[in-house]
Amino acid sequence: MGPIPFAAAQSYDDEDMYEDDMYGDDMYSGGMYGGGRGAGGGPISIYTAPVLAIFKSMDLKPILASDIKIDVRSGPALEAEAKEVFAAGNQALACQLLYGHIAAEYEEASPALSKVKLSKLLKRPVWNLRWAISMAVRGGEDVEDPSPIAVGTSGGYSADDMEMDMGFRAPQQRNQGRRNPGRRDDDEFMDDSMDDEFMDSTPKQVDDEVPSMLSDDAAEQLDTHLGGVAAACAAEFDKRFAAGDFGSSLQAELADAEAAEAADAMDQQTNLNQRMTGRPLTEEDTPVFSKSVTELLRNAPRALPMWRPGIVFLGVGPSSEIIQTAKAEQIDLLIHFDIVLKSQGRQNQTFVQNVSRARLIHVAEGKSLIVSKAMDSSEVQQLQSSGRLSDTGRYIDDQMSALWRTVDREIKLSEMPKLSPESARRRIGSLLESGGGRNLRTLAEIRLYQSRGLIEMDEVNNAYDIIGGPDALTMMHGPREERLETARNWAIESVSIAEEE
Repeated sequence: MGPIPFAAAQSYDDEDMYEDDMYGDDMYSGGMYGGGRGAGGGPISIYTAPVLAIFKSMDLKPILASDIKIDVRSGPALEAEAKEVFAAGNQALACQLLYGHIAAEYEEASPALSKVKLSKLLKRPVWNLRWAISMAVRGGEDVEDPSPIAVGTSGGYSADDMEMDMGFRAPQQRNQGRRNPGRRDDDEFMDDSMDDEFMDSTPKQVDDEVPSMLSDDAAEQLDTHLGGVAAACAAEFDKRFAAGDFGSSLQAELADAEAAEAADAMDQQTNLNQRMTGRPLTEEDTPVFSKSVTELLRNAPRALPMWRPGIVFLGVGPSSEIIQTAKAEQIDLLIHFDIVLKSQGRQNQTFVQNVSRARLIHVAEGKSLIVSKAMDSSEVQQLQSSGRLSDTGRYIDDQMSALWRTVDREIKLSEMPKLSPESARRRIGSLLESGGGRNLRTLAEIRLYQSRGLIEMDEVNNAYDIIGGPDALTMMHGPREERLETARNWAIESVSIAEEE
């Protein structure tokens, strides 16, 4: 039987896709096998004493201190790996593993399938929006201190506030960055008289033995150039990420729990190892993450540095080049800061004026959705001197408020509408005609429509075959280990393609 033809290609743009409700409501007891004798005598008591004596005489130290690593995991393997990989700071790979979980562990994927939301902006189902942040800096070649707006003086933001907002404390050792997209800016609203050169702030390339979630280097660069603006942006983003506004599959409680476990694991294992063998744990003994995740992280390209849970740092450069990098990395939304530094003189003294604006960019279209008001360190100093400003955090919030209102209005995810089988088939036809090759996200979306009874099993088979041939069909019908391994390979392949681009 040949592939069943899908209806003419049509995307979520069609009005009837959402129909009339587009955005609306829509062991046994009594011992093993129920038998067994009491604790009294009986024939079995003849063997009890000798067995206990042998057990007590055994030296268990060599067993407990064995170099053999054993992964003990219950439940869906790929979903657990996605959570661990996210805790290791690799959001791109975590998303791919989540899609692989739905595509290859469908019978166990009901919880993940129930977390899907609709992105009105992207016009498609979404499990997690992917965010990035970047900046361009003008006039900084002769400036030693960018002198950003300071952290709020009265109820403002601090680095501790940023982490406490989510109940999250990141591990001390963190991932470092990897790339500098460029050094020229094409910003249309910056002062044309400013020097076109940018400060070269390429994220440092450091190979961490133990991966961790957040990047100290990304935080340092943003804090150095944006100060309280970065702190305020982090607080607003963290609040929405924790609420699930951008998806709940890799959400805040995961960041909190998994990162804390990763941070504590080494100390716990060190204590155990010292008790068992009398020597401290070395890096060769036991990895923080499971064996399968350690292997995945080893085979995957270096991840983009994560600034906050759910948002990566793309470095310093012109927005035109940053957007191209974001597209290659499959980023959905970008917050890009344009920063102008000016050396000013006053009464034989010089100071630096730091003016920044934030642009919210829809990456796929390369379009700015909104630009914030200017945040000017000189204006803040003047307002403070005149007694009209006591809280820089409030000033920053006022200047950024329109941007965050746009996020809440246009980007916050909503519930999936009720779909008809015809709508689902049109969407699948659009996905298949758009190409894209071996795509785990497409397979996950097809499983979504299957889970809602909108398409038949033979249609799922045909779609899998068109997208990935025998490998994709292996993820449907193969033995468990083959399904998992194929999904892992596709996940690594997807992030590797982004790296090459």
